[in-house]
Amino acid sequence: MGYYYQVQDDFLDCYGDTNLTGKRGTDIQNGKCTWFIVTALEIASDQQLAVLKDNYGRWDETCVHEVKNVYQDLGLRDLYRQYEESSFRELDAIIKALLESVVFPREIFYDYINKIYKRIK
Repeated sequence: MGYYYQVQDDFLDCYGDTNLTGKRGTDIQNGKCTWFIVTALEIASDQQLAVLKDNYGRWDETCVHEVKNVYQDLGLRDLYRQYEESSFRELDAIIKALLESVVFPREIFYDYINKIYKRIK
């Protein structure tokens, strides 16, 4: 759940509505190792890799725009949505497989996952 939550945070930093999240996303400018850049580096063409290398980690809006253009060309929003759905299904299966116990009833995990699934802030 923690990894799923972090990938969501990466998405919200890049594409979240600042009015809802309350923060201005700066992961690209800060050169952070996010799900988006890692995924982009795995599937980008040589030309796209060059654009990422030249622009990632720079505090220039043009550079940020170039990085986001590569993300768009790679279809990373769609890949994220696929990741989100498959992660939710996987976590749901894991929770269902848990044995009921007095200490950790399944509801605790469902309460948490239902709070973070498709969150927008």
